[in-house]
Amino acid sequence: MFDARFDDDEFVVTADVPGTSKDDLSIGIDPKTNDLVIGKNGTVLERVSLPWQSPEATRVWFNNGVLEVRVRPADP
Repeated sequence: MFDARFDDDEFVVTADVPGTSKDDLSIGIDPKTNDLVIGKNGTVLERVSLPWQSPEATRVWFNNGVLEVRVRPADP
């Protein structure tokens, strides 16, 4: 399950990735598309389009198979 929502001035993406360890995950922002890319062992699980031209991840949290990534616009 993937969920994306606004929380104040941040965009929050939550993903259930049961049976996954922190070392199996990769999280990044594609600079060409401004997509948040979540991967597991080299396979893309989800691409989430971000609402800003220059986003930056402010917090990445992973616990018991639940991943949360908070993103906001980069400071000018």
